[in-house]
Amino acid sequence: MLLELQFRNSSLEEEYLNKFFKIGYDSLVDQLIIYPYLLKHAHQLDMSKIGVAVDYPFGVQLPKSRQQQVLSCAKLGVSSIELIINQSLIVNNQFGEIMEELQICKKICDDNNVILRPVIDYKDLEVEDIVYLCQELTNISIFSLVTSTMVYTDTPIDNIILCQAITRNTAVSPITASNMWIDRHWKLAENAGINTFRTNSTRFVANLQKTVYNS
Repeated sequence: MLLELQFRNSSLEEEYLNKFFKIGYDSLVDQLIIYPYLLKHAHQLDMSKIGVAVDYPFGVQLPKSRQQQVLSCAKLGVSSIELIINQSLIVNNQFGEIMEELQICKKICDDNNVILRPVIDYKDLEVEDIVYLCQELTNISIFSLVTSTMVYTDTPIDNIILCQAITRNTAVSPITASNMWIDRHWKLAENAGINTFRTNSTRFVANLQKTVYNS
């Protein structure tokens, strides 16, 4: 199972930045998720291990602004663009609008050899709507979905159950993201057939390194 670490500290204290990037590159972490304003701190690093969350955390900027951010980040050679979906569009069944923007952003990403991964906050949504969204994603050749921005506290077991529903009913591979993971959830997610596990806790990563990998 792949492990991803997302930046969570709102400050730019040098001590935390150094800790975040160090654990990201010197541990079992497969990908780091940061925000556009942090790219200047990562320009000397291997960008193939960097994903950028665009329009974090609520996805409410105008489409043109979002698309420009996607283009700017993609041109830097990052591994993925994590595009936050406006939750209200899903709640109001405006899937056509969502897909239209995603198609534009996917073309930008494809042209720059970057993976596009939409991000939602599952707690505010019905499972049926999320499954439908995933089915629509596959129609435009998007096969990943991140379950949470990790802005809100969630229930990890519900998160894992949702991911099982996605994998049973669609071809999308969900990235289960939570700010509430504890060590035992790693094995639960692995046993549930989940391929990618995301946290925003450097402490969790350090503990996982010790307990799971004994290193």
